[in-house]
Amino acid sequence: MTEATSATPAADDERFAIHVVRGFGGEPTADDPDGAWPKFLAAAPLDEVFVADADIEAVATAPLPLVLTADAGRSFTARFGTIPEHRFVVSLGKQRLVAGRVMFIGTARALRHPVIHVNDTGFALHVMVLPALGARDDTAVTAPPTVRAHFRAAGKLLPPGA
Repeated sequence: MTEATSATPAADDERFAIHVVRGFGGEPTADDPDGAWPKFLAAAPLDEVFVADADIEAVATAPLPLVLTADAGRSFTARFGTIPEHRFVVSLGKQRLVAGRVMFIGTARALRHPVIHVNDTGFALHVMVLPALGARDDTAVTAPPTVRAHFRAAGKLLPPGA
């Protein structure tokens, strides 16, 4: 995948990205009894970019699937496979928005923190950001107004349910 580039620093401040987080101590557990996810969000090192603005062809809502371009989907699959299990941080510019785990869509684990499912539809690779395992709707956590406005301004936001 190609990381989005920009000609001006101001544009970088508005860039959307999902970062892989590897090997960070104090990683939260599935149940998060001590509120470790907010601490992880604030302190985790933002490693490799998992998905960047330039990789996204379209964004739907309810829930929020990011439809990757064909090239980005092939590159993503070559680098991560279709069942990666990494921790992640979503950012918009310098603001960290949400942290969670990338999980296989068919997992039976009881997870009450944000998750990403990677779904290869055969036509496109969808990266779905969900507030918890089994969630069907967006929340202000996983699809805040700033993210929707960002994709609307880029001409990538589809009508709800599209």
